[in-house]
Amino acid sequence: MKRSRFGNIQKLPSGRYRARFKLRGEWINAPQTFPLKTPAELWLAQQQTAIALGIWVDPRVAKAEAEAKAIKKRKGGKLFKDWADEYLEKLKKEGRSPNTTRSYASKINHWIIPTFGDTPLDEITREKVREFFDGLPEMNQTTRKNLFLTFSSYMAGAVDAELIEDNPVKIKGATRKNPTPTKHTVLTPSQVADLASLMPDKLQITIWLAAYAGLRFGEIVGLQRQDIDLENRLIHVERSIKRGENGAHIVGPPKSAAGYRTLAISDTLAERLKQHLAKFTLSAPTSWVVSALTDGFAPLSNKTLHSRFNPAAKAIGLEGLRFHDLRHTHLTWLGRAGATNAELMHRAGHSNVDTVMIYQHADQARDAALAAALDRG
Repeated sequence: MKRSRFGNIQKLPSGRYRARFKLRGEWINAPQTFPLKTPAELWLAQQQTAIALGIWVDPRVAKAEAEAKAIKKRKGGKLFKDWADEYLEKLKKEGRSPNTTRSYASKINHWIIPTFGDTPLDEITREKVREFFDGLPEMNQTTRKNLFLTFSSYMAGAVDAELIEDNPVKIKGATRKNPTPTKHTVLTPSQVADLASLMPDKLQITIWLAAYAGLRFGEIVGLQRQDIDLENRLIHVERSIKRGENGAHIVGPPKSAAGYRTLAISDTLAERLKQHLAKFTLSAPTSWVVSALTDGFAPLSNKTLHSRFNPAAKAIGLEGLRFHDLRHTHLTWLGRAGATNAELMHRAGHSNVDTVMIYQHADQARDAALAAALDRG
């Protein structure tokens, strides 16, 4: 072993050279051995210079940081399409509803995968995300916002999994680019009656419950005989039915905690329910109020409803009408009648006041009526 002026260099049995030096009473080894003596001497000289300049970094710390960075780089190198599959499975294991996971997968597969599917997670930057949203075709504001939030959720999950350091899907104004207001159809009472009359007798009650109680489709098919209180004119919303990935019905809670509610109903709707229960609902308390067309023990499916609903809507001149528009109609009627936000939130089963504000919008018919009122003084 030959000692140098700073530190020492030792030739190992393998023929390679080890360099080390003493600092504050502790031996600091080079992070690797050297094939020749000269590189070992050069390393020692570099360490001595760095110490003198006050910029020295312990090679052990530098090595650990480099290894950590390499690990993070390997993780961040995961392709978005592979992470998308992992994240969706994670959501399913956490108990997210089939409707939610199916909606997420649809948005990601249709919009995000074609652009970012083969991109490593750590190469998805804010600039690329902004370019993506700027280049989207015109769409309504709600669709755009939901797409943004879904993409952001996936990338936030990648941050939580320590695959990337920051979520790049945080672009101010991204959800407001090219906004097109969502168009809702508000029916008149006579249109609702015409629509119901064109439905099979067994399914007419779905139209009345959506338009006159404001129930979601899942809440309607989730109603059981025991949930209908005809004496007191009440409906108890206790559950909702969703379609699983394999098409099976999944009975679960309403959409949110606010979805659990008791709704007062009119005498007319109560009478329609009374007739329906007598003709089409089995006698057990847990029998489905609205069952499949040919099976009183199975709940009605969304597919069966729309196979009858769509032609009926077209027949009354409302082709493209959505079943959800009936719920929108109900809440809009209430807004016109002067219902408060709190009352609308209760009827709708919403916990967010912003959601019910859309039911107090000024549609064309109402706007014309207000204008005519000005002439009347």
